[in-house]
Amino acid sequence: MDASKLAEINAIRAELNARHAQAETPKLKAGIARRDEVAAATKVIRNDFKGGLPHALYCTFDGACGPTNVGGALGLGWVISGQPDCRYVVRRGDNTNNRAEYGALMCCLDAVLHLPNIPPTIYIAGDSQVVVKQINGQYHVRTASLHPWHDGAIALMQRLRAAGRRLVLFHIYREHNQLADEYAGRALASNGAVPRWTAQSDLLTRPRRKP
Repeated sequence: MDASKLAEINAIRAELNARHAQAETPKLKAGIARRDEVAAATKVIRNDFKGGLPHALYCTFDGACGPTNVGGALGLGWVISGQPDCRYVVRRGDNTNNRAEYGALMCCLDAVLHLPNIPPTIYIAGDSQVVVKQINGQYHVRTASLHPWHDGAIALMQRLRAAGRRLVLFHIYREHNQLADEYAGRALASNGAVPRWTAQSDLLTRPRRKP
């Protein structure tokens, strides 16, 4: 191959690489920005919710189903800016850990909606990869019985977004979610002594999605 032909091929390759880099740059920048933002929010949560941005709210959630994963009662725990709370759900044959996690997320979102002054940015972290990735659209919700729970959480998030709030939902490891985990356990162990979560009945009567 002569030098002029080789130069032409190299020029075409360089142009294609430049176009590819230009197309990927916004996506890559957004991915890096989110990674850094999540890392900073995780650090705040690990530091007992101290040192966060003044215009942001930091929350965690966790759910438990017991004494068995299927068919137990549910304990729902969540933390908003270091303040924990919990709810209890009576035992049902179709209760699961995933329902508990969704229930805890919905309780957290509902509590945020009832705050007198909601900051513009809300960070919410949970240790259930399934729930976090389903809400973020990375996983499909393949279990039909979870559709009302997923839809209920999405509806609450949409209410916050409609009010001009920005939500960042992300995964944290269980060891960084100890306070929400503790309160989910407290609710479960209380056998109904803590307040009950009554919204579950509304979810169970919602029409199922069409296949």
